[in-house]
Amino acid sequence: MTRLSILAISHESLLYGAPRSLIFACLHLVQRHDIRLLTHGAGDLVSFAREQGIDIKVLNPCNGVPDTTRAPLTYRVEQAWLRVQRRLCKLARLGRVWREARIVDLVYVNTVLHSAPVLAAWLRKRPVVIHVREAENYLKPRGRALGRLSRMLGRARAVICVSEAVRKLVLEVPGTGLRPDQVHTVYNGIHAEQFRPDPAQGQALRAQLGIAEDAPVVAFLGSMKPRKGLDLLMAAAQGLQAQNPDLHYIIGGGSAEDIAAFRAAHLPDALAPRVHFLGFVQDVRPVLWAADIFTMLSRVEPFARVNLEASAAGCAVLATAVDGNPEIFTHEDNALLVASDDTDAIRDSLARLVSDPALRDRLSARAQAVVTERFTMEACHNQIEAILTDAVQAKRAVP
Repeated sequence: MTRLSILAISHESLLYGAPRSLIFACLHLVQRHDIRLLTHGAGDLVSFAREQGIDIKVLNPCNGVPDTTRAPLTYRVEQAWLRVQRRLCKLARLGRVWREARIVDLVYVNTVLHSAPVLAAWLRKRPVVIHVREAENYLKPRGRALGRLSRMLGRARAVICVSEAVRKLVLEVPGTGLRPDQVHTVYNGIHAEQFRPDPAQGQALRAQLGIAEDAPVVAFLGSMKPRKGLDLLMAAAQGLQAQNPDLHYIIGGGSAEDIAAFRAAHLPDALAPRVHFLGFVQDVRPVLWAADIFTMLSRVEPFARVNLEASAAGCAVLATAVDGNPEIFTHEDNALLVASDDTDAIRDSLARLVSDPALRDRLSARAQAVVTERFTMEACHNQIEAILTDAVQAKRAVP
């Protein structure tokens, strides 16, 4: 296999979700290719990549915001000046990527949220592969945003989608000129053996949080944005409180500010002692090992690797039947699926799982088997590598 020089670009630097998937792909690619990584803003992704020996540089995120506590006139002046600064910053960022792309064979962009990397590579006449990890909330824009998305996708030599649901959305974007054979579905993968249940670590976390060894535990891992549906879990929890006084919830994700705002908006005082907020969790395994049930109640969900991790860790999963979730789970076979925003169905399904250990065992055993067989890290990364290689070879074949 020809050794390639690849410039990979992440849209953010927190080590979860899409950036985490990208860094794992880079760790695979760097074994046979030269990998350089650019990321927007500082974060734990940067230190993690450097610890793994990956060449990573930080782009300015261009995300300055005005101080809302200032006097109205001062606020408006600052707002206008920051708008100018953001435009200049984005222009400088475009130039930075353009310079970095000069010495690579291919640019691998991990999002559709930033168009500058794609434009820079196009101007450099370098092939671009876009990895689309977003769902309908980003892939069905209107007005000028739709034109920007169409141009961005149209400049790609190939597009990788994290699920068939996302691939369908990409192919529906008008004016891209993409052929179906240029748009590929590559499911995220995991090393399932790394998530094999470890009861001792699970019990240690329970003890740390003051949860009894035999108490039922529901886990959530993800951001606290409304699209992730944590508010739906808390609504269901209130409905289950009287019948299940020993039921606990472990919540991983969110900043201190996010947690405070969520508590104020969605967590009644009576339920608060049984809801344990951990903030951002880099190693999610102890959370999953401490839980009996994992909930993925997203309103949109392109493809959540944490679903695979929860299944491999032995959790029974309750998920919404949206986007990529049904491509992992089949209702009553390896998970329970509910309609998005159906709070009654969420409460009733959660009550079933809490009260029926045999059901939990059956669903989790089947989910473990499916994940181990279908969603391996090796298969995911081999597919990505093949697509990147083909994109470069196609470029070299053009007279």
